[in-house]
Amino acid sequence: MFWCFPLYVALQILAVFKLRRLWLLAALAPAPFMLYVLWFTVLAFTQQSNLWPIVLLFASPVAFAYMLLVFLLRGVVRHMAGPQSA
Repeated sequence: MFWCFPLYVALQILAVFKLRRLWLLAALAPAPFMLYVLWFTVLAFTQQSNLWPIVLLFASPVAFAYMLLVFLLRGVVRHMAGPQSA
């Protein structure tokens, strides 16, 4: 579960460089929420909370799964559209 956040960040960066138009908007949808989660996690850490990573650990698998779904759906749509979309 810990690796979901770094993998989410990697997919988010990949999406910025690879996706266009509506796919990019769909991929950027969880970014504001995850920035808030990251801010909250850092704030909890600075206040020496013993549960400081809990929100990040619960939110990052959802964001990672969403990003995987966006890339998967984009691949399916491009495959169904045929060679003109390449």
